Amino acid sequence: MPWSKKNKIVLVGAPCVGKSTLINMLKELGYKTTPEVSRIVIDENLANGGDLLPWKNTQAFQDEITKRQVEMEEASDFNEDEKVFMDRGLIDPYAFCQFGNVNISPLIEQYGHDRYEKVFILEPLSSYEQDPGRKFTSEESLKLHKLVYDAYIKFGYDVISVPDIPPQERIDFILNRSH
Repeated sequence: MPWSKKNKIVLVGAPCVGKSTLINMLKELGYKTTPEVSRIVIDENLANGGDLLPWKNTQAFQDEITKRQVEMEEASDFNEDEKVFMDRGLIDPYAFCQFGNVNISPLIEQYGHDRYEKVFILEPLSSYEQDPGRKFTSEESLKLHKLVYDAYIKFGYDVISVPDIPPQERIDFILNRSH
C-alpha cells in the first residue's frame, strides 16, 4: 500500500526533550507508536562494540538512520484510520547532517515532503542529562533544536511547539491538536 500521511504524527526536537517519554506514554494509552531509530542503532553499536555511532562515524551513522527510518515506516502496518505517533521522523537526519557537517542522504529529499500529517516539536526541558548514547552538550542540543525546527519548515511542515510542561500536560496538548 502506498504511503499516506493521514494520522502520521511525529514528535521531534533536540536530544533530551522528552520525546521517548511521551511516546511510551502514548503507547500505554493504546496508540500505535514507532521507536527512535537513532537510539536503536546507538544501543546496538554500544552493545556490540561497533563504530556506527554519531561521534565515531557521523556520515555512516546518518546514512544508516535515514535508510532504517524509511524502511521502518514503509514496513509498518499503519492503518490510515489509526493515529500513529513517531519518535522522530525522516527529516531529523537532515538537521543532524547539517550539525555534523556531512552529506545529506538523497532519501530525505526523495521521501521527506508531505510525509506526516502533524509535526510537534518539544521545547527543551529545564534540565538536560547526558548518557552513554547521548553525548551532546546542552548547548549543542539547543543548536540541534533550531536545526530540527528549520529542517521541518524547509520541507513544508507546519510545526507545532509543545511547551516545557509536565508530561501528562504535554500528552493532552498533543492529543487536543492531533485531529
